[in-house]
Amino acid sequence: MESHNSHWTGKTVLVTGCTGFLGNAVTRELLASGARVVGLIRNRKQLAAFAHEQRIGQFRPLFGHADDFPRMYSALVVHEVTNVFDLATASSGARAIERAVRRYHPWLPVVSAQPQAQLRLTAVDQTGLLGIARFDELFGSGDRHLDRIVPRTAQALCLDTRLPQPPRGPTKDFVYVHDAARACLQLAMALREQNAPLDIHFRSGWSLTESEMVTAVQTVYRVGCLEKNPGNPDLTLGWKPLTTLSEALAETLAWHQNQLCSSVPQFSSQPIARAA
Repeated sequence: MESHNSHWTGKTVLVTGCTGFLGNAVTRELLASGARVVGLIRNRKQLAAFAHEQRIGQFRPLFGHADDFPRMYSALVVHEVTNVFDLATASSGARAIERAVRRYHPWLPVVSAQPQAQLRLTAVDQTGLLGIARFDELFGSGDRHLDRIVPRTAQALCLDTRLPQPPRGPTKDFVYVHDAARACLQLAMALREQNAPLDIHFRSGWSLTESEMVTAVQTVYRVGCLEKNPGNPDLTLGWKPLTTLSEALAETLAWHQNQLCSSVPQFSSQPIARAA
């Protein structure tokens, strides 16, 4: 683990969207770093993912919705929250969090990572210490959104169906979701250190077109690794990916294959080659 562990040990953190794609990765990173997480849960079925952490008192479920201002405010007060990661998708929830934080403590660090056009920095006296983590496109285990090129390609390969053929387009900076989670934690610490709002675009340096990414996923599936790791990160706030693109794609492919095996009993596929 990284040196940020000592920063989070014993701290109580509120995470909305804790069962979502990025939200789950952020929650796992916080738990591994010694934090106590108050996770917003919509129903009890979602709680199963954190059953062990709940038993040992490291994860505390908060049942409700992000747009419930009284619920958000009481959670901040009762649990004496020191940081907020607002990763729920509803924009109305973001406004409720802003109100709750403003009433609870105007200098409470709040990190959001929603790629919404309306998400922007506003005055500190309105939002507290707001940090926005921006990424071009996330990928990784847990991503069920087939409108994104990596999960769509992974499922096509695992099911042996036709690969996506995206039109020519601009390059995107692809970021592995677990590296993105570390970036969110790094941003939260920077908010506290700099005592000012921050809007940071984190770039892994894995700049590829969608067509190039299809080829990369296929290569890792068939061969096990890429010849070289593309690009270099910009080292914003000292952050950089800890995994190679080959490793990240291999783990993503393995997750999709496991999901298909568990959901479709008759499904079988060749083992995915492991990244070297």
